[in-house]
This record gives sequence, structure tokens and C-alpha cells, in this order.
Amino acid sequence: MSSQMKTPLDEEGVVPGTSLSAALKGFVSQLHKQAERHTDLIDVFARALKELNREVKVERGRRELLEKQLAKAEARIERLEETVHAIARQGWVH
Repeated sequence: MSSQMKTPLDEEGVVPGTSLSAALKGFVSQLHKQAERHTDLIDVFARALKELNREVKVERGRRELLEKQLAKAEARIERLEETVHAIARQGWVH
């Protein structure tokens, strides 16, 4: 009898645990690939959110500027209306 021990085989002729080990390695590999894809998706969403946030800030600044300009224009129109009414009361404008 030889001094080497033979590894027992299961009924399919495979060393027990080998197929489980291969399945687990495949599973871990798939998890890693999915994690990378999810990380990539998260990165894409994060960049999109940052860009959207930047655009919102720019638009907010534009809106505030336009609101200030509108308020100034409304104040000028009000002063002009007062002036026209005053002139009309004096009879200069009919």
C-alpha cells in the first residue's frame, strides 16, 4: 500500500467541498461585480445631484436678481403714475 492517501470522491466523482468552494468563489465574484456596478451607479447619481444642485443655485441667483429688478421697475412705475396724476390734477395733461 502506498503512503499517499487518496482523497475520497463523492458519487459524482468530485472531491467533496470542491464544487462548494467553486460555487462560493463564483458567488463572491458576482457580489463583487454587483457592488462595483452599484458603486458606479451611485457615482453617476452623485454627479447628477451635484450638477442639479449647482443649476438650482444658479437659477435661484437669477430669480433673486430678476425679483430685485422687478421691484425697482414697479417702484419707478408707481412714481411715474404719481407724477402723471399730479400733472393731470394741475390740468397740464388731459
